[in-house]
Amino acid sequence: MLNHLGATSALLDSPFRMLPEKSSNFADPVDFAFHLTFAICAFFFAIIVLTTIAFVIKYRRKPGDYPNPKLATHNESLELAWTLFPSVLLVVIFWFGTLPFIEMRDLPDDSECIVIKVTAQQFQWSFSYNDGAKTSSDLMLPVNRRIKLVMTSSDVLHSMFIPNFRVKQDVVPKRYTFLWFETNAEEAEYPFYCTEYCGQLHWAMGSLNPEAPAKVKVVSLDKFKEFLTAPEFSADDLTPELWEEYRNGNLEGVTAAFPDLEIPDLLAYGQKLFTAKTCNGCHTANSDVTLIGPGFGGRWGKTLNLVGGSTATFDEEYVRRSILEPNADFTTEFAAQAPDASGMTGAMAGPMRPSERELEALIEYLKTRKAE
Repeated sequence: MLNHLGATSALLDSPFRMLPEKSSNFADPVDFAFHLTFAICAFFFAIIVLTTIAFVIKYRRKPGDYPNPKLATHNESLELAWTLFPSVLLVVIFWFGTLPFIEMRDLPDDSECIVIKVTAQQFQWSFSYNDGAKTSSDLMLPVNRRIKLVMTSSDVLHSMFIPNFRVKQDVVPKRYTFLWFETNAEEAEYPFYCTEYCGQLHWAMGSLNPEAPAKVKVVSLDKFKEFLTAPEFSADDLTPELWEEYRNGNLEGVTAAFPDLEIPDLLAYGQKLFTAKTCNGCHTANSDVTLIGPGFGGRWGKTLNLVGGSTATFDEEYVRRSILEPNADFTTEFAAQAPDASGMTGAMAGPMRPSERELEALIEYLKTRKAE
């Protein structure tokens, strides 16, 4: 929809560019809107300043000059002109600003892109990939691919900003927000930042960290596949006791020894958690049969009718909120009987409260449930 803006935007490029290098599908339309707005502002700034200087010189009061000016009256034509013409310009700016905004909010389906889970916390980023690979700081991306970031925060409000991609989105505790873009064909490294003040070391969260600056790394598809399949640890690194815990899904001791450890099979981990967190006491996983709560078989993606008359889609955001705040949005089919994991009481509080990693695994598991 926005490719026709590329040639126009290219005409505005110069060695003295005000924006960083363009590296995603949104760069051209965003740059065009920026340059258009800047050009309009610069034009009128010059007109106003030059006219002011000219009038100051031409109509300055001279010695012995005591004019007796007539009282000024309104000029209807002038008033219409300075009202209608700027209004048209505002509509033009709005139009070219809205086009890329709408496309940014039109999220592609998971099957059409590479989905990467992003967790922000004071003061680092964590990126988890759908194949199980993970890096604690750098965001690894392949060239010429659509990317979808599913983001949440484990503590306070953060904001993901990748200047070269022209994308920015707040990352909010207790909910998911999303970004998507398409990388270009060039292998390169780009900076990214947290642009929401999140505490004393906010400045170091991302590429400004002097000790370990985080980067967005766009690599070839082969290098990306190699990154995904490379093990983050070896079984030789674990004691027999820790290895047995890892295989059984009992991860407390393993993650204490290896803080950056990720479970290779997120789906299997979610299946274990569905029982370990006693979700199966109230819900069936592979059918739509109702126990205390609804069955999850075939429920993913459906529209739900909520108490109060509103609706919601059974997706990442709804599932996450329903786990952490069970009484916030419940459907008309069921009473508000679920425990409250966000408070200090209820069956899901304390040790039963899922971590961010566990939430990701449970959501991944529920995505695949079909009614049998």
